[in-house]
Amino acid sequence: MRKCTLLYAFAIASASTLSDEKVGILLHEHAVVDGYGLDLFMGTVVIGFYLKFWRVDMARKVFDKMSVRDTVS
Repeated sequence: MRKCTLLYAFAIASASTLSDEKVGILLHEHAVVDGYGLDLFMGTVVIGFYLKFWRVDMARKVFDKMSVRDTVS
């Protein structure tokens, strides 16, 4: 796992504690642009982020785009 994947994952997980979801969405967009968005670990964190804000549609899109899934995701 690359270090940037962990950095983005922890930043998105931290953004889920904020009252506004915009920061996490922007971080997710940057992770995708940088090529870290479809990783199993990253996908699971992003799905959890979207579900905390009741954005089931976005969580489902991330889940569908993940090439590798496990029981956690």
